[in-house]
Amino acid sequence: ERHWILKKYKAVDNTFLAISEDLEKYYLRVLPPKLRKTKVLHNAVNTNQFASAYRDRSHDKDILKLVNVGSFSHKKNQQFLVDVVNILVNQMNISVSLKLLGDGELKESVYAKARKYNLLSYISFEGKVNNVEEYLRNSYLYVHSAYIEDFGLVLLEAMSASLPVICLDGGGNRELIQEEKNGYIFEEQNAEAFAERIASLWLNKQLYKKMSDFAQKFAKQYDIKEYVDKLIDIYKEIIEKKE
Repeated sequence: ERHWILKKYKAVDNTFLAISEDLEKYYLRVLPPKLRKTKVLHNAVNTNQFASAYRDRSHDKDILKLVNVGSFSHKKNQQFLVDVVNILVNQMNISVSLKLLGDGELKESVYAKARKYNLLSYISFEGKVNNVEEYLRNSYLYVHSAYIEDFGLVLLEAMSASLPVICLDGGGNRELIQEEKNGYIFEEQNAEAFAERIASLWLNKQLYKKMSDFAQKFAKQYDIKEYVDKLIDIYKEIIEKKE
């Protein structure tokens, strides 16, 4: 099957578009030399859709509201977030609310872990929702536990809504995080370090406001309009080479 597919690709002289530099490296590693024609075109979002969810959160003093979006699978790793909330609540005495948006095969096991730690009053399982913008609007930080991430579109959605992002290194999302500007990224799954970073940003309102503003500004360069313009330029370049 692989041989048949590669033969078809050779026949049409394809150029592969990678949504991140990390994914392009994968293409170049697995494709035969004759097919290693790639271009990076980062994924995009409608930033206006999520920018409407903006609100000034710099004076929030009540509950630390966290949100995560993703299917419940091994690579999305929501089990890790249960550990993080457990540390925030039971070791740091911080009032926390984590909303998990999505569904999937591992949802029950994550729920069981939250119940085992007596965290169901702090972690809510919202399922699939159509109003992600509203959840972002009513949150303080976006937390992302995936350890494999080709790009991380949801991180841009969160940033568009002016949420700083705290995440694990999934590969492709490295290109989206500028340390202490729009978020933080961790190479290792260290729940204590992750929780400490959340807590420190929660307590530093001035830094939070600065990062929140930069996150929204940063996301604008990944707007869908910019994406379409770049895609058209790539098509034009390919056509001109073939003529």
